[in-house]
Amino acid sequence: MNGLVEVLVWWVVLVLVWLASLTTASVPELVAAAVCAVPCALAARWARLAAGNAWRPRARWLAWLRAVPVSVVADTARVFGVVLRRLRGDRVTGDFRTLPVRSDDEGTRAVATVLVSATPGTVVVDAPPGENVLVAHALVDGRSAVERAVSR
Repeated sequence: MNGLVEVLVWWVVLVLVWLASLTTASVPELVAAAVCAVPCALAARWARLAAGNAWRPRARWLAWLRAVPVSVVADTARVFGVVLRRLRGDRVTGDFRTLPVRSDDEGTRAVATVLVSATPGTVVVDAPPGENVLVAHALVDGRSAVERAVSR
């Protein structure tokens, strides 16, 4: 991917992330998003180059991304359930789980890490080098749609 295209892709993604955090979009917010995303997009490219990564986007990442909204809504409800159980006096600590990732590509494991950690009930705590697994701490019972998607 040439440098300009990569920076443009990062810029679009960062603007969309900014806009997703808004309750109402206004012209000043759109301008702020567009301006602030430029140095961040440049930094993202430079960081990738400094790390020596040459990831290529994979089609399966889009399928994983589709699972995020479902997982966020479901995990939010399940986290509220954990809060209610804690208020009743139950001891809830969560557990660690190992998620197989069907790829030895570092980019795929990185994307899987970000998406699994984007849900309120689970955070990836380790991605052992050379292994096709992620170690995650889950506060809630059951696996989210994102966890199931990255494990296929």
